[in-house]
Amino acid sequence: MNGVTLNQFAGLLQSTLVGRESGSLIEGTESIPVRVRINEGERQSYKDLANLRFPLVAPDAPLGMSVMNLSSLELQPSSGGISRRDGVRVNTIQGYIEAGVLPQTVLNEFNKALEEYEFPAGYRVETGGEAAERDESVNQLVANISMVTVLMILVVVLSFNSFRLSGIIFFVAGLAAGLGLLSIWIFNYPFGFTVIIALLGVVGLAINAAIVILAELRQAQRQAEETTKQYSTL
Repeated sequence: MNGVTLNQFAGLLQSTLVGRESGSLIEGTESIPVRVRINEGERQSYKDLANLRFPLVAPDAPLGMSVMNLSSLELQPSSGGISRRDGVRVNTIQGYIEAGVLPQTVLNEFNKALEEYEFPAGYRVETGGEAAERDESVNQLVANISMVTVLMILVVVLSFNSFRLSGIIFFVAGLAAGLGLLSIWIFNYPFGFTVIIALLGVVGLAINAAIVILAELRQAQRQAEETTKQYSTL
């Protein structure tokens, strides 16, 4: 009678309550979608549907018609699905941080506030998202780092044929890692997976630089010894 189909009615409800993307906003290097919907205070309860008014849909439909003109509201309870993870009931709570804020910083503040809360018996908290992916990546990295370290020591020792020079190289690598950790502590940056990758890169650069410098020094020493032998022969 109002010239509104069921699909149009469902689409109007979806656009009004959930919203519809009508554009995007560029912030830094990210494109953030802009969603248009009614105010938060007008969609708190199912009773607020009675105050919703739809725009003109069909030529013969009244302008600004209410949801109550097209339907009747009735609250019917129903059994919902129980979310489980690894066979255990779970409630998932998601949070979104502001642009420019590190996830680890927010997580540290959240965990600090969570320490003052006592959970009932049988309840526990597990953190997902960036923290879970970081822990998984760190575990995979630690599982292979021992083999990589042994191979690196063998290559350096066999290349220089000297434990003394190899010790100098790894001492320089330790100093580079220590200075990196010191800079993180001074500037109060959170220790995360990105920091671990950065420290490995710094250690690699320090080892490479030490190898190049020691190799040049050994070559210069050999040339000096050969020159000394030639003068002694003369």
